[in-house]
Amino acid sequence: MQRLLAFWLCMLFLPGIGQGQQQPKTFVVKPVRDFSLMSTGIVLYGSAAVVSRDPVLTYADLESLDSQMKLPWPDRYAKNRWSVHADHASTVVPYMMAGIVGLYPWLWKRQDEVSNNRWQQAQTLGLMYAEAWLIQAGVKDWLKEMVSRPRPFLLGHLLTDTEKIEQAGTDGMRSFPSGHASGAWMTASFLTTIAMLSRQGKKRTWLVPVVMGSAALTTTCLRYASGRHYPTDLAAGAFVGMLTGILVPVLHLQNHENRSKTVGFVPRISGGRCGLTLFAQGVFDSGRNNINIGMP
Repeated sequence: MQRLLAFWLCMLFLPGIGQGQQQPKTFVVKPVRDFSLMSTGIVLYGSAAVVSRDPVLTYADLESLDSQMKLPWPDRYAKNRWSVHADHASTVVPYMMAGIVGLYPWLWKRQDEVSNNRWQQAQTLGLMYAEAWLIQAGVKDWLKEMVSRPRPFLLGHLLTDTEKIEQAGTDGMRSFPSGHASGAWMTASFLTTIAMLSRQGKKRTWLVPVVMGSAALTTTCLRYASGRHYPTDLAAGAFVGMLTGILVPVLHLQNHENRSKTVGFVPRISGGRCGLTLFAQGVFDSGRNNINIGMP
């Protein structure tokens, strides 16, 4: 469990690796691209809601569940966990994280920005966040429908059958992947990507991944302690969330606009040997980048 959580924390810092002291990047909205992303999220999320079965478990269903089913080693002890308080707390933390995203344009100020631009930044950030949330929620819900995995507490012996049915409600067979982990890690990776790319070289930028990563990690641990999820549920949810949380902001980078590229061959003579160099040059808003590959 600790190794899995450490892995996701390392992944959270990836957007800032190798950025150095480059110029801060900004994010832009394009109607066609954002319409496509928003439509994708709505279709995924909406279609999953339409086909969702959400059955209420019966005593016969509980009897049919094999409490001795083979589980991978990270999941073996999850069915012996149960905490209503952890369940409730794990729902509150992601909402607090979403609130931080909404306040981000006012919490962090770049020296090259003017204060009257805050609402425009908030609108762009809100649109990007909505796209990322819908996509991760849609993917997560479809996986829940396809896998239909019983929640850990249904296989344990800490609750009576009546309590299990009451606590399961209509989502007792929707354990994989964890929606709370997916949403929390999406929010954490989303804001971390925004901060790392838009505040390169600025002080206290590291606070964003630390605070948001800690909140996502807390949510993950609480979901495990609540008996609602196996570690593999949490790992899968974190992966889905981080993938969408990083991908959506990257697709909105301004340096994807107004770019040009040149590819060609340049003669090369070195040490009495002749050859060609494959020359690839890209010009972005953030500067010029060259790639040279020697060919003897």
